[in-house]
Amino acid sequence: MEKAAHRYLLNLWSEEKPSMIGAEHAYPISDAVVVESFIAPTDFWFDESPRDAEHMVSKGDWVICSLIRDKCEFQKVVDGTYTGFSIQGEGKRTRLTEE
Repeated sequence: MEKAAHRYLLNLWSEEKPSMIGAEHAYPISDAVVVESFIAPTDFWFDESPRDAEHMVSKGDWVICSLIRDKCEFQKVVDGTYTGFSIQGEGKRTRLTEE
């Protein structure tokens, strides 16, 4: 997870115009930017979130925070239309062998 998080940020900021935040995989949100990214060092809940398993951030989870200046798109976050991120990426599969 940490490797994917680091690679995401490297790719994001190596672009001349970062455009990796989109709306439901349909179109880019041009006035949005990642402002924080970290791997949770311990289990925790964000302030004012319900204290249940569904809302707990687990140790090792990747957390991303974005600034969305577009008022229409930000309202979709506030009203619950958008509830999270879907990270597009690539991966390589390596077959595990028993020793």
